[in-house]
Amino acid sequence: MKKKILLTLFVIILLPSIILEINDLRQPSNEKRVQNDLVKVKDNTDVLNKKDFKVIVTDDTKAKSGFFGFDKGLVKKNTIVTVKLVKDYGKGDIWYQILLNKKKVYINSLCTDTNIEEIKPFLIRTNDVASIMDKVKGKEVASLFRGEITTVNGWRYDRSGTKWYLVSANDKKGYLSSDFVEMRYKENEKVTSTESNNKEGFIDAKVINDPLILEDVSYKTLINKFNRLSSGYRPSDLVEIKDSNGNRFSLRQEAANQFVKLLEDADKKGIKYTVNAGYRDRGKQELKYDKAYKKNPSEAIKRVAYPRCSEHEGGFAVDVFFKGANVDNYFTKPAGKFLQDNAHKYGYILRYPKDKVAITNITYEPWHYRYVGVELATYLKENDLTLEEYYLVD
Repeated sequence: MKKKILLTLFVIILLPSIILEINDLRQPSNEKRVQNDLVKVKDNTDVLNKKDFKVIVTDDTKAKSGFFGFDKGLVKKNTIVTVKLVKDYGKGDIWYQILLNKKKVYINSLCTDTNIEEIKPFLIRTNDVASIMDKVKGKEVASLFRGEITTVNGWRYDRSGTKWYLVSANDKKGYLSSDFVEMRYKENEKVTSTESNNKEGFIDAKVINDPLILEDVSYKTLINKFNRLSSGYRPSDLVEIKDSNGNRFSLRQEAANQFVKLLEDADKKGIKYTVNAGYRDRGKQELKYDKAYKKNPSEAIKRVAYPRCSEHEGGFAVDVFFKGANVDNYFTKPAGKFLQDNAHKYGYILRYPKDKVAITNITYEPWHYRYVGVELATYLKENDLTLEEYYLVD
């Protein structure tokens, strides 16, 4: 009985590897080539009659002696290897023969890419509640909320061609399906310092490759790092108004009219507001950003809007202050409480709430209010939504 079991194991596990090795030995090294004239690999690159081509390993992967073979070592992420032979076993199972320590071994093509660029960490944002698996299509080890930002450190594919990102959450490492990624840098974006990647997860607008350029801008338009004003944008209906202390600033017509009403009603309750910023043109925004970036890049990324990503440039935003206000006590004061309870009645929303930093990707600013119209402001207030969440759900 034991002999039968051992023989069965031999046939299942060892024999295919031995046959594979024998087949390789039969072919003179100078005649080895890709088996088929045309092999489709996962990134849709055609491998045409090549004896040797290079790929980069996108995730640490085990090298094997054959399809069912023994482990022959670990090939680390970012290793560039030369493929000597392609073995296509069907149903997406494509294995590459490479040399490891001068010995022929095989690695799964699902852990490689033909785009030979060093893989640097980059940031992604989830578009829904997402599970992180211990392996591709494996068991859940952690989860991410919708809108959470996490760092990608590598990837691999499943047999259907779906990309799975290697990420971390709650001290657990695992794989996140690209189906749950809403926003991300271009793959292999080179992020080499805190100037282009904030350790706290804030995205540097300068390294986003393909933002949406906004040509048509209304009071409901989402303006952020991924949705930018066009280079020539300037509101045509700016109106100059005064705050409670006589300081002048400008807003677009409808936003200005509503803010004047807010100031008048607040004044009846003895509340005075100082507006530190209303409309700000691109030139002033560039100066503000450049000054902050030179002083502290990491802080600038999370606190100051990149030019063309600023709601102040849109003409719909105001920074509202009052005597004794700071980031910690803002809503404990009567003036702050009035805005918290009533801003939506005039069409304004708190744009960067404390509990939505991961979604807005801007640090908490209790003084920054954005005009979106009474109807939308009321809806967002009642449903506890940011503009990002509103457009994602919609």
